[in-house]
Amino acid sequence: MTTVPVIVAVALAASACAGSDDAGNPAQSPQAPNLATTATPGSTGDTGSSAGGGGCSGEQVGSLPEATKWGNTANFELWDKRYALNVSAPTAGATTDGKQRVVAKFGVLVKDEYVATFNSGVIRLIDEGGRLCDAATVPPMKAMAAGKVQYDSIMFDVPEAVGTDVRAVVLDGSGKAVALFAPTGATDASADPTACTGTKTAVPAGATTLAFGKPHNLMSDGRVIATVTVAAPVKRAGSADEPTDFVDVKVTVSTQWLASLGRSDFVLTGGGRRCPTDPTDKIKAFAPLLVTPDEPSQETLAFAVPKGSSIETFAMQYADTGSSAYTPPAVWK
Repeated sequence: MTTVPVIVAVALAASACAGSDDAGNPAQSPQAPNLATTATPGSTGDTGSSAGGGGCSGEQVGSLPEATKWGNTANFELWDKRYALNVSAPTAGATTDGKQRVVAKFGVLVKDEYVATFNSGVIRLIDEGGRLCDAATVPPMKAMAAGKVQYDSIMFDVPEAVGTDVRAVVLDGSGKAVALFAPTGATDASADPTACTGTKTAVPAGATTLAFGKPHNLMSDGRVIATVTVAAPVKRAGSADEPTDFVDVKVTVSTQWLASLGRSDFVLTGGGRRCPTDPTDKIKAFAPLLVTPDEPSQETLAFAVPKGSSIETFAMQYADTGSSAYTPPAVWK
């Protein structure tokens, strides 16, 4: 699957929870789509794929947007937030009582710089006539972190005659299709293999510059609170089914006190652009680095880079963005 820009970025970082509305997102599933029962101008289907005609049995989605090809990324707005979504071509599962289980994997990223939620139930499969297929499961609400891709899958039970001959749509609360994935359609622009996919990132004001492997003291109220050492980044090739390669950075923190450092305060840049965190890491992005006295903590932070990346120069930045106000910031090169 192609890297989600950002990336991901996606990302895929915060303290959101599925029952929270802190970020202005709905804390419940979007309302049931209000779908037209007949095709409207712009729909590519017809009424011939009704349940009686061997197609899916749901209501018919109306006007459809331009298609994005399977495995590529569509960008859209939903719940007043901007998302990037990548849906892979569906695969066939078991057949039971004339129904074919169809599964499609996806990666989603919130593109705004704060936490959000995403309800996977807005991604639906439709047959060639534009009729909704039956969902096999009820997807959970997902907590999203800025710059962090979340991976999951959707499962549907479709008539055996339809099988994987389907498309995927993203529906807003009114039933309007805001994105469409199909066997043919728009493809992603080629990723620049010499730089990460995120935004251009400036060095924090007042930052101390060090070589990789050198320690840096974080100060608070005139005393050393913690010492941070960042090892040189190590590139790691992703597997054939992973959309990116990776960079691992070992971080060591020691303290005589009790320290808490946010993982999101460590930013890796490559080619001057921010490298998104490892999209497969769904837990650590929400957990701080907790360090107890005289027990150095060592963590390996993983970041995503374009597949086949030829990035030669990396830099790791640390700048405390939380309430602890550790200073000064630092950059390892």
